[in-house]
Amino acid sequence: MKKTAIIRKIAAVFAVVSILGAGTACTSKKTDRESDKDRNTRNEETERAGKRTTGAENTVLMPPEEPTETTLQVKPITDDSIFIRLDGMTAEEIIDNLWKTTNLHADMYSAEFYENIVLDGCTLFTKKDDDFSWNFYEASSDTTRYISRISVFSGFTCEPTFDGDGDIVLEIHVDDPDFAFEVAEKIVEKIQEAGFSIDVDMKSSEESWYVGLRKDMKSSTLQLHHIGDYVITFDMPVGEY
Repeated sequence: MKKTAIIRKIAAVFAVVSILGAGTACTSKKTDRESDKDRNTRNEETERAGKRTTGAENTVLMPPEEPTETTLQVKPITDDSIFIRLDGMTAEEIIDNLWKTTNLHADMYSAEFYENIVLDGCTLFTKKDDDFSWNFYEASSDTTRYISRISVFSGFTCEPTFDGDGDIVLEIHVDDPDFAFEVAEKIVEKIQEAGFSIDVDMKSSEESWYVGLRKDMKSSTLQLHHIGDYVITFDMPVGEY
């Protein structure tokens, strides 16, 4: 009986040792797997970084692949340059600047036109693919007058390539109401010089004005509203000026 009891105790001890050994082995394998996983994760992160340059003492991150266009843009100034920032210009100078957007030709690609646009402290806000349309935003608090939109339509859409017949839509922001109305009046006068006549003229207040103009089967409109700034939006057919 005693011998049988001793054998059972020895068997129980071996069973406990076996369980502990198996547990240790599993823990060891799990730790090894986690270590391998950590090493793989670190390797993957290093591969994704890609453009990191590592020195003896530090790591430097390279610029992103697609940097956002900023106010540091530098372009040569030509007779065709269109300035987005209008601060410091007279009303006449603004009109001359706006009408440079009519320098278009058939089969002109949007990227070719954009080469004439000078941000001059403003920012390209949105651009959809290569459509012939852009939105802009003032870059700092000292920008008070600027073009916020240029869109060139071929028919009813802003196709990447201008087909030679269409309209231009421009939008500008002006901080001062008197100057905003002065610019708007000169825009209407400029459109009239191309043979358009006014058939609708609605000025509901000192903060709102709508003008509709027509020439044969072609039309042009101007709207002025007080929306934070005084915003002038107008369209004009291409090839009339």
